Amino acid sequence: MELLFAKYIRLHYRTKFLSINDFLKKNEPRLNRQLRDLDDVKFVINTLDTLKENFVDIDQTIEPLEVRRTDSSVTRTKENSIGSL
Repeated sequence: MELLFAKYIRLHYRTKFLSINDFLKKNEPRLNRQLRDLDDVKFVINTLDTLKENFVDIDQTIEPLEVRRTDSSVTRTKENSIGSL
């Protein structure tokens, strides 16, 4: 059961990562554009606005994964000694 859950989590986050990576790769050439006139500057500023708008979505997409401990045999002293390494 745990192995199946781990595979699901891996595939789930891999899909999220790939979509974020595609979005950033799509916008990277726009940011690397040579600036020659004010139209180029407006284009880059619009691209930065798009990135800023999507930043919140990207940040919320990568949510922290909390893992519960099911092994109760780990005592608090062992946990503290491991944490101090």
